[in-house]
Amino acid sequence: MTTHFWQTPNRKWFSLTKTCSKCKEEKSNIEFHNDRSKSDGFYSSCRQCTSKAAKIYRTAPHYKEEHNKRNRKYYKGTRSKQYRKDPVHYLFMVAKQRAKKNGLEFSITENDIKVYKICPILGTQLDVLTNKVNTSMSLDRIDNTKGYIPGNVAIISRRANLMKRDCSIEQLQKIISYMRGDV
Repeated sequence: MTTHFWQTPNRKWFSLTKTCSKCKEEKSNIEFHNDRSKSDGFYSSCRQCTSKAAKIYRTAPHYKEEHNKRNRKYYKGTRSKQYRKDPVHYLFMVAKQRAKKNGLEFSITENDIKVYKICPILGTQLDVLTNKVNTSMSLDRIDNTKGYIPGNVAIISRRANLMKRDCSIEQLQKIISYMRGDV
């Protein structure tokens, strides 16, 4: 392969070919990824060798664990920032994902979600992003047999939502009568 030279705007001369540091073949510069940190502007290994090395790394047993650990850390921080910034939008997006995952109808908008400072069921203060189950906000489907439709959603405390999760009115009445000692 004949070596040709070209001149850059800052008057440096570079070869149009380069030898790969891995396979030791002389190849055209087109076969190398760009790298501004290098004096010639290209990676030291060709695209094929870089691709092979990346594939080997991604199939290594430790890669998946490290990758998942980095993603969990990133998403945990990102989700909490999104929730603090706009809790209604965050709860809306999470509900949309949940509806898609569970095959539920989803026709609400963010305007359909009414935010209260106090839980309408338990009367506790509602807070944004707390580790306390009693006070954190939760988007509730009033009738669990229906999807996320206008008139069927409300913000209540997470504790209240967990208590009513799968219970029918009859089951809740039985719990109340048990707690009163009527049983």
